[in-house]
This record gives sequence, structure tokens and C-alpha cells, in this order.
Amino acid sequence: MIGSRWKAACVQGHYYVVLLQVAIKIIDKSQLDSANLQKVYREVDIMKQLDHPHIIKLYQVRHSYSLSAETQLCVL
Repeated sequence: MIGSRWKAACVQGHYYVVLLQVAIKIIDKSQLDSANLQKVYREVDIMKQLDHPHIIKLYQVRHSYSLSAETQLCVL
């Protein structure tokens, strides 16, 4: 684990598509209210549009599901 803060954890991983080591931000959406969840989705939308050498590149976003609800958002 690289770090943990605000209903999220950051772990190191390997993204096989681009053959790079990446940081994976895992957000527990069940702990967020609707206003904060909208902020997370807005952050992801903005990160998708950015392409600059001094800003971390967003490669992929995945949702994980449990039997009852969508529980995690993973940002690569």
C-alpha cells in the first residue's frame, strides 16, 4: 500500500496494457454521500481529459460490484 486517506487507498500495481508500474486508487463508494461521489466522478472526468508531462496520466477506471451494490471505484 502506498497510502490511505479519505475513504480511499492507493496501492502499487502493474498495468499490462502499457507495461508500466502504476498507482491504483481504490475508493470505497459505499462510504461516500452523493455529493462527494459526484466530486469523485468529476475528478475522473477531468483527469480523462488531461495530457501533460507533469500531471499523472489516467489510464483506466473500473467499477467493482457486490451482490447488493456497486462498491468500489478503481482508478489507474
